[in-house]
Amino acid sequence: MKGMLFKPWKIKFIAEHPDMELMTRRVIKFPRFGNYQSVVTDWDISITPNGLFITPKDGIVFETTSGKPSRGMQDHLLKPRYRIGETVYIKERWATKPWIENNPAQDVWYKDSGDIITPIKWHSPMRMPEWAARYFIVITDVRAERLQEITIPDAESETGIKFNPLKDWSPEDCLSRFESLWNSINKLKWEDNPWVWVYSFKLKA
Repeated sequence: MKGMLFKPWKIKFIAEHPDMELMTRRVIKFPRFGNYQSVVTDWDISITPNGLFITPKDGIVFETTSGKPSRGMQDHLLKPRYRIGETVYIKERWATKPWIENNPAQDVWYKDSGDIITPIKWHSPMRMPEWAARYFIVITDVRAERLQEITIPDAESETGIKFNPLKDWSPEDCLSRFESLWNSINKLKWEDNPWVWVYSFKLKA
């Protein structure tokens, strides 16, 4: 089973809204060509049911045994990491109780659960195995789009921030908050308008 990383605040929000369909956007990684010298500056992109079909407009310069470059074209189908209907476990910072280390049925502590007092050596979320997870989600929809195509309802599903006129929050405020949150987490910024996978999901009962 595959895992997915979330920020602690998002994990808390997911746990507190078990019946709500939520979203997460992940930057689509376009291919690099090993040690080849790439001259790709733009892509022809089409959205298919299986993912993004991309063709480099400028081609790729390949090194040859003669030392002379050879220009070529390569098509690629970029597939999303997670598929509709797939169950995924949420990765978070965790630790095992020291007296039952290496026991597959052991109890697990979670750093952001708020109930840990004794200092513990925490494991990286990246290394969290499936058996240690406490939350599982089911992917309900997948699509590809540009980041700035996000709508107000999508921004609410991403951040948990609802448009609320009683608090003087406008729809533009929701997008602004999402933009700030995105820029604080990702290397590619809102202004870069990258292609993203949009995953909708619900907490598994």
